[in-house]
Amino acid sequence: MICEAMSCVGRAGTGRANPPMVIVRGNGGELFEVYLKSPHFHVKKSSFVVEREWMAAKLALALDLPCAPPVKVHLSQEFIASMADRQLQRQLLSGPEIIFGSLSAGSGWNIWTEAAHMPRNKLALATSIYLFDTVIQNWDRCMPNPNLLQKGDDLLLIDHEEAFVEATGSDAEKDYQKAPWVRGAISNHTGYDLEHPLWRKLHPATQVDFQQAAATWKRLPSDAFTLYARDAPACWSSHATFAIADYLSNATQRIDEITALIEYNFSR
Repeated sequence: MICEAMSCVGRAGTGRANPPMVIVRGNGGELFEVYLKSPHFHVKKSSFVVEREWMAAKLALALDLPCAPPVKVHLSQEFIASMADRQLQRQLLSGPEIIFGSLSAGSGWNIWTEAAHMPRNKLALATSIYLFDTVIQNWDRCMPNPNLLQKGDDLLLIDHEEAFVEATGSDAEKDYQKAPWVRGAISNHTGYDLEHPLWRKLHPATQVDFQQAAATWKRLPSDAFTLYARDAPACWSSHATFAIADYLSNATQRIDEITALIEYNFSR
C-alpha cells in the first residue's frame, strides 16, 4: 500500500535530521501520523537511508521485534508546494517521489535512559534486539544515541539509517566496520560511545540465551529478504535493497558464527 501525504504537522525536536511528521491517507481513506525519512534531511546521511530503513523495519517485524511499521508515502507536487518550511520543501523536492515513512506509535513514549528498569520477562526481547542490531551493523544504537523509546516496560526501535554498511557503505566505511562474523568486528560492547544501550542489561550472561534468539533468524523463510527488496518502491535503489537482501541471507547462514563471537565477548 502507498499512502498519500496530506499535511505536515511539524519536525521532530530530536535527531540530527529532525524528521517531519506528516498526516497520510491510506487507500481506504484512513489517516495516519507518519515520520518521514530522506537522505536529503541531513548532509551527512547516506544516499541509501530509505532502503536501509525499509529493509530493517521489515526484518524487525518479521522477527517479532517492537519496531514502528514502515509506510510508503507518496509526495505530490501539491503537497510539497504547500510546505511552510522552505528548507523542508527544498529537501523533499530533491526526491524521491515515494519516501519512507515510520508509523507513529502515539504519545507517552520517552527516550530510553540508562536508568530504565529491565524486568526479567523482557530479557529475551533485549537479547533479540541486541542480536538484531549486531547482525544489521546498527552501531548507531549506542549509549549516547540509544534510538530506543520506552513506555512503561515496553520498548520501541527507531532509526536504522546507519545500518547495513557491508551492503551499502563506502569502501572506507566497510574497512572501518567489518561484517559481524569477522573476529573482532563486533565492538558494541566496549566503551560508552560504542556500547549498545541494552548490553549491560543482559548481564549476567546466565540470564540470556543467544541461541534462542538466533533460532528466530533460522526460521525466517529463505526468500524473505528478497521479498522485502521486491516490495520496495521502484523509484528507490534496487541495487541497494537487493544488496541488503543478499547480505542478510549471508548473515543468516552465518548466524551461529555471529552468536559465538557475541558469547565470546560475554566471557571476557
